Amino acid sequence: MDVTCEFSGSDAPADVTGTIAAGAALTAVQTGTDSYVGSVTCTADGPVVGVANELGGATGDTFFAYGGFNQ
Repeated sequence: MDVTCEFSGSDAPADVTGTIAAGAALTAVQTGTDSYVGSVTCTADGPVVGVANELGGATGDTFFAYGGFNQ
């Protein structure tokens, strides 16, 4: 399945594309984009589930995880 993720917003990272098999993952690691504030829209030619894990650099609880799915 072909997957394309397009980022938007201030200091958006490069878009991510890939081809994955059923049950596989497409991983996009964005390092050095601490100032990024925006959104991502992923499209695919089949059903997908999205999971985002975000780890901040400050002290305390700065780990966030959220998900999405196609309709």
